[in-house]
Amino acid sequence: MKKVLLVTTAFATLSTPVFSASLECKNLNDCLKGYSDISKKEYVVAKKLKGDNFDFKVEGPIEKIDHSLSFLLNQHGYTRIAQPKSGTNVIIPTRNIRYTPTPLVDSSNLDSIPMNYDYFMVKHKLKNKFLGKDITRSLRPFMSRYGRIIINQTPGIITLQDTGINIHRLMKLIEDYDVELSKEEVEEIKRAQKEERKHHRRLDMLKAKHRKRG
Repeated sequence: MKKVLLVTTAFATLSTPVFSASLECKNLNDCLKGYSDISKKEYVVAKKLKGDNFDFKVEGPIEKIDHSLSFLLNQHGYTRIAQPKSGTNVIIPTRNIRYTPTPLVDSSNLDSIPMNYDYFMVKHKLKNKFLGKDITRSLRPFMSRYGRIIINQTPGIITLQDTGINIHRLMKLIEDYDVELSKEEVEEIKRAQKEERKHHRRLDMLKAKHRKRG
C-alpha cells in the first residue's frame, strides 16, 4: 500500500518575489532530481537513496517546496548539508551527522538558519556561565534523535547541533533559562560544582583500584 504524504508545513515568506513551481514524485531519488531541476541546486549523494512507495506533491513558492523536501528527507533518515565553497549540497544519513562538518553560526545570526529539517551548528555565549551544565542537562530531552549539545564551562559557551527548526526552539529555551543570579546563588552553584568534581575524582580512584585488582 502506498503512503500518501500531505505537506502542511509552514514556511517563512521572503519579501523578495519568488517563483512558484510544483514537485510530484514517488521516491526520494526522483524527488531530489525534480527539485534539483527546479531550484538549479546541485546535490551529491554517495549512493542511491532508500525511500519509495509514497505519493508526494507540493505546489507553491520554491521556499515551500524546499522546506517540504527537507522534511521528506528527514522522515526517511537523511539530511542535507550545504557546501559553501562548491555551492553543492551533500545528502547523508542523519545518523552520520556527528562525523560531518555542518555550517557553524553564531547565535547573534540565528535568523540566517532556516526553520527546516536540515542540520546546523550554533555557538552561543551564556550571560551566566555558572548555569551552563544545568542548561545543557535540561535541554537534552528536547533535542532530536541525532542532536547534541556541549558546554565549554570556563567561557560559558554552548555549542548546539540540531535541525534548523529545533535550534530555534532550543534557543528560546536557553534565553528563558539563562538568567542573572545573585552572588549567594553563584556561590552555592560553585560549591555544588566543587563537590561534584570531588565525587568524580573519588569514583575515578575507585575504578582505578578495581582495574588493578582485576
